[in-house]
Amino acid sequence: MVFLCAAAQGQDAPPVALSTITSAGTATVEIAPDRADFWLYFRVTGSTLEEAAEKARTTEVEILRLLKDREIAPLETTVTGPSIPDANALTVTFAFRLRFTVGRLATGVEEPVQSLAAICDALRLVARETSAVLTGPLLKVSDQNTVERTAVMRAMENALPNAEAAAQIMSTRIATIFDVRVVEIAWNQDPEYGADQPDTERASCSAKVEVVYVLE
Repeated sequence: MVFLCAAAQGQDAPPVALSTITSAGTATVEIAPDRADFWLYFRVTGSTLEEAAEKARTTEVEILRLLKDREIAPLETTVTGPSIPDANALTVTFAFRLRFTVGRLATGVEEPVQSLAAICDALRLVARETSAVLTGPLLKVSDQNTVERTAVMRAMENALPNAEAAAQIMSTRIATIFDVRVVEIAWNQDPEYGADQPDTERASCSAKVEVVYVLE
């Protein structure tokens, strides 16, 4: 899509381009994910909230010890602070986020599906033993910034042909780029369709831009 506009020049305003073309471009970059996130959600109860809070603190230590005993070694472990969702419920909640190295981009991972399956099996047993709710895996890319920059650059490249065609129709040419507007960057982490969700071989990042070109 191409938009044409003319910029007016005021008496005291600095010189601006007399005419520009705005062209939209989109692109999608695919890459194998190298991280997998899981969550373990816990609800600890007691006869009082103070008792539940103390039990939650000791439960955190027990979970870390259980993971070590089971030789479950996440790349990164994050524990959320205890939360009291309802003063009348005598319940304290907290959660563990466990991030693992997976995928062919990760050093030492030969079979990403088998590796991910083994992690899922181990965490499912931990959840069963501790009455936790397990969610995941959420497959991610560790170096998202680089992938996003690549998607934006390709979207800019895809915007150029339409702008050049419009300039040719106007019997003029593109002189330079005046501005680039990043309209959207989206990962397939929360897909609309199940078939679009990331797998061990493919995560995708889509970018949409609007590039403003100055005409000669």
